[in-house]
Order: sequence, then structure tokens, then C-alpha cells
Amino acid sequence: MATNSEATMTAARPKAKASLDSFAVELLNDILLSLHSPLELSSIIHASSVFYRVFKRSRVLILAQVIRNAFGEALPDALGAFYALRHEWPSSESNDEWDNTNRWMPGLTPQSEALRRFMELYSSRNLKFPHDFKDLACLSRIWLQTDYFVSDYSNRAILLMRGEEPARLPVWAYPSEPKLRDRVPISTVETARLQRAFLRFDMFCTCSRPLELASGTRVALWQFCGPDDEFIRGFHKLEVEELRCVYQYLTQLIMLLFGDIEDALCRDVEGADSLSAPPDTSSAFPMLEVIHPIGSDLFSDKGKSRFDLCIANVCSKGIQFVHHLLCGDEDTRRLEILRTCRPMPSLIWQTLATVDLKTLESLRGLITVANESIPTYNLGRLQVEGVVGRCWPLPKTRFSLRDRGYVFWDASRLTDMKWENHKYLYTYLRKTAEERLKNVEISRHRHHEIDKKYEGYKYQCSLEYDDYYDSRLRYLRHCERVNTMLILSAGGSL
Repeated sequence: MATNSEATMTAARPKAKASLDSFAVELLNDILLSLHSPLELSSIIHASSVFYRVFKRSRVLILAQVIRNAFGEALPDALGAFYALRHEWPSSESNDEWDNTNRWMPGLTPQSEALRRFMELYSSRNLKFPHDFKDLACLSRIWLQTDYFVSDYSNRAILLMRGEEPARLPVWAYPSEPKLRDRVPISTVETARLQRAFLRFDMFCTCSRPLELASGTRVALWQFCGPDDEFIRGFHKLEVEELRCVYQYLTQLIMLLFGDIEDALCRDVEGADSLSAPPDTSSAFPMLEVIHPIGSDLFSDKGKSRFDLCIANVCSKGIQFVHHLLCGDEDTRRLEILRTCRPMPSLIWQTLATVDLKTLESLRGLITVANESIPTYNLGRLQVEGVVGRCWPLPKTRFSLRDRGYVFWDASRLTDMKWENHKYLYTYLRKTAEERLKNVEISRHRHHEIDKKYEGYKYQCSLEYDDYYDSRLRYLRHCERVNTMLILSAGGSL
């Protein structure tokens, strides 16, 4: 018989907790199928061997359902971005008959036909969901990178709407912050709008990338499509405005990274060993004035005149490339940006960086919609602080509104938005490296070292498109000024 002390110990002993092994496999499988992101799935199967065994048994089925849950309403756009990367566009050999003398008015080519068929499949939502595990893993990576940008963009925009200063770079960018910032909560509908915009932007970049012809000439895929681009004309004009918001956000991040490169260049020059030494004409290493011909014309005053074209070319690589830049160290960023930062022809710049006055006129008079669903937009004359008659007119450039994500938010989030002074963030307000290093002299051997480190695009090696885009840029800027004066003189409100 048990003694009184043994009985007391038995009664005080805690009851054994139920193990996951005691749950039915079907129940554990349903738990995995209900997860809302591949990140949650990865965490749970790494934390529990029981869940890992269940996942391994039917990993394709589980991962496919989790991806559907993660993208939600944005799933068709995720499939579009996925298949655009995997699509086998016609090679340059198929364009041997293309007439180079008629490049600005090309006829139907294999590229334009392939792009048209792809856009038909995307628009009709006939792109099939993949069932190969490697393809599902690729879709998971697309979701993860998209979620990184959605989180950072929403945090920045909402902090600006509150009058607070956002962080300089995303929290996941290099170097990582010691303390993670809280993620600002947004609704499911707002998340879907943001996901859709970033996925479409990445698909746009893939469909407008340059092609190498058999003759060695580099052209853009969109040039094969004629004056009406197959990609953009498939979207509502307000959906294009979503792409413009994403484009502006990415250009600002890239400009910050380029500013870091300029700072590093100035530090390297100012820290040269012979900087403080007097010029020695008898030396085997005569002193040379910087910045010309050091490095790239991007660092000069002249280079900034076409800096928006250069930044557009970096953006045209897509959000995966920008994610690679942000996660890379200083050397990776410098090498990749100097390699790609050049004023090449870009549909990104022509479509998203310029001001579309026709779209601007069509947006006037629109009011904030109250129906918070995916197809609706919160645009136009937004009421400020709930005061009737006091409205936020749509500015000409809309830079400050785009920073605040005005096309993505539910109507309830915008009713108490406070007025902010417009900031024209495309203006390059920093002093160029040429201005900062004016009249600085260093020795020839040190000059050669720095020149090699920061070597990039130089205008004497310009592409054949440079003259065309110089004139095109001047024409567009002239039209902006003229049309703005006409609208203002007529009493219009921008």
C-alpha cells in the first residue's frame, strides 16, 4: 500500500501534457494547410519534428496551399511575375530580317507576338498554378521578397502620414539594425493592393528588358510592340499610378545607395596619402586634379543631368535586383550600381518617371471611395481632417502623395490625413562628388587606384541611344513647363 507521503506526492505531480504525436495526422495536416505564409511554414517545421514529418509526406500539396493563402487576391499577379521570369522569349536569331533603319516604327516581330500572347494569358487569368516543388520554392522566394518591400513601403508611408521620419533604409537591408522596428499593421485589402503593385512592377521590368540582336545591337523588348505598349495598355490608368508609386519608392532607395558611394569616393580622395603634401613637379607621380577623369561621369555635374535615366535603368532590373543591392555589402553595391547605372533606353523611365498630363486631367474631381475592396481606389481630392470643403488637391507631380501610398490605403485611413508640404524628391539635392572635390589634387598612382575602384559609365563611350534620349528628355521637360503654364494661366488647379 502507498503511504500518505507517496499519495500526496502523486496528487501533487503535474499531469503529463499531450504530445503532438497524440494528434491525428489529418489534424496536423490541416494546421499546416491553414498557415498564411511560407515564413510561418518554415518556422513551424523547423521547430517541430512532428510537423516536419507531416510536411515531408505531402510537401507539394501543403506548400501550394500556403502560397495561395499568402498571395490571396494577388495570386494572378504572382503567377504573372513567375511565368515572365520563366518565359522563353524568342532569341535574337529570329530578328535577322528586322530592319535596323526602321527601329522606331518596327513591325510585328517574334518578340511582340510572344509578349502579346503572354499578356493575353495573364489578363484572362489562364496562367496555370505550378505543381513542381522547385517552382513552388521559386514562388515562395517571390513572396518573401515582395513581403519585405510591402512591409517597408507601408511603414514608410504611414510614418510620413503621421508626420514622423521613417528609417533611412529597410530594416532587413545591410547593415542589419540591432533592434527590429515594429511592423505597422495594415488591412488585408491594403496588403493585396501593395503586393499586386510590386509584383506587376517586377513583371513589367521583365517584359521590358533589353535584348541583344544578332547584329550586336542592344534594343528594348518594348520597342518591338509599337507605340501602344502591350503591357501598360492592359491596365487601368490608376493601376499604372500604383506602379509609379513603387517606382518612386525604389528610385529613392537606389539614390540613397548611390549617395553612399559618393561619400565613399570623397573619403578615399580626401584620405589619400599625398593630399596634404605640396605638389612636386619633379616626382615620378605628378599631382592630378580630381574629379576628372576619375571613375564615372555619374559623379560629375554633367552626369546629374541624365541621372534620372541612370536610376531608371537600375530600377528596370526588377525588385529582385534591388533586393540584392540592399542586402549586399558596400563593395557589392558599388560594383553592381556602377555596372548598371547608365542612361539606357527604358520603358520604365518613359512610362513611370514622366508626368502624364492626360491622366492628371482625368483624375481631377475624383473623390475618395468608401467601398474598401480590391478593385476600388482612393484617389483624387482627398478630404483632410474631416472638414467639409477642405480638400487635398492632386498636385502636378504628386511626389509627396506617392510617398504616402495614397493609391493603396482604405478610405478610412485617409480621412484624418494632415497636410504636408510637397517635397520634390526627384531633385538631386546633394552636392555632386565633383563639387565636393573641386581643386583637390592627389598623386597619379593614388588617382589610378581610386579611378579603378569607381570606374563606371563614361559619356565618351555612350550608347547609340544617348543622343535620342537627350533630345527626348529635353522635349518632355519643355512640354511639362509649357503645359503647366497653360493650365495655371487658365485658372486650373493642379
